[in-house]
Amino acid sequence: MSVRYAISGLPEAAAFLAHATLGPRLRACVAAMNRYAGVSATAILGDIDATKFHSCVTLFTQVSPPGSVFHEALAIHFGGQPDGATLGLLADQRGERGGHRG
Repeated sequence: MSVRYAISGLPEAAAFLAHATLGPRLRACVAAMNRYAGVSATAILGDIDATKFHSCVTLFTQVSPPGSVFHEALAIHFGGQPDGATLGLLADQRGERGGHRG
C-alpha cells in the first residue's frame, strides 16, 4: 500500500509543500519531531515508521532550502545522513543510475 500512495517524485513533493494545507501540516509534524532532540526516531515512532520518516525527510530536503525543518530532522534524528534508498529511487527517476528499483 505504501507504494500506491507514495509521492511520485520531486515535482509532486514540491507541490505537496506548496499546498496551502498539506505543506504547513507536514512542516508542523516534522517540527514536533524535531523538539525531541536526543530521542531516536525509532524510540518515538518504532522501527517501521522511523524508516518511513527518514525517507520522508530525505525526500523533502531535496525540494526545500537548506536549514528547513527537514534538514533539521536529518541532523537531529539521523546524524545528518539522508536515506540511501530514497536517494536511489530519485536517482533512478532522473536516469542517474541504470534500471529501476521496484
